[in-house]
This record gives sequence, C-alpha cells and structure tokens, in this order.
Amino acid sequence: MNLSVNYLNNMGYAEMVRYENECVDCGKPCLGTACPNRRVKHLYCDYCEQEVDVLFEYNQYDEICEECLLKEFEVITCDD
Repeated sequence: MNLSVNYLNNMGYAEMVRYENECVDCGKPCLGTACPNRRVKHLYCDYCEQEVDVLFEYNQYDEICEECLLKEFEVITCDD
C-alpha cells in the first residue's frame, strides 16, 4: 500500500481512519459484506502518514500519533 496516497473525505481533508479490504481469498464461500476481512479499520497519522494503533486529536482538525504529538511540545527540564 502506498501511504502517500491521501483518501479525501467530502470536506477535502485526508481521512486518517480508513476501512480497507483485507480479503485473504480463504477459499471458503464469500460472505461479502459480512466477512470480517472486508472492512478492516486502519489508523494513519496526519503528520507522518504511518499506520498506528492510537491517534490523538490535535488542533481540532488533526489526528496524529504519539510520536508526532510529542514533537509539538517544548521539553522543559530541571537542570541545576
């Protein structure tokens, strides 16, 4: 799968929650839309476009991964 391809919603924003067909051609009679592999939920970060397990809503419009979220904040340490 090419992650640089953006799936646009009706507002023109990239969809970072995507449902993808993961048919494995199991050899059993096809269940069609009832098959659990037909619409499998995947999450992609708005910033790095990597598939992740968890997304965080950021700035009201972005859904980003933990790694990208942490990059948005300044680190403050207690150096003596």
